[in-house]
Amino acid sequence: MVKVKMELRRQEWLNEVSTSYVGVIERADEFSTRIYGEAMRCGLPGAEKICVIGDGAPWIWNVADEEFS
Repeated sequence: MVKVKMELRRQEWLNEVSTSYVGVIERADEFSTRIYGEAMRCGLPGAEKICVIGDGAPWIWNVADEEFS
């Protein structure tokens, strides 16, 4: 029940100018799945621009290339 309420609130603020972020400690393959899912929830198919911000670790750019190129 709580999860459903949180998802409804999330949709209330999510629009074409919203910013979203994902930050977790997990394996790169798990993060890749998570970040792609978040991008899809935020409207990836209709996006004009996609911005990935990382700390310089090569695996982050590999994930970005794999999911968003």
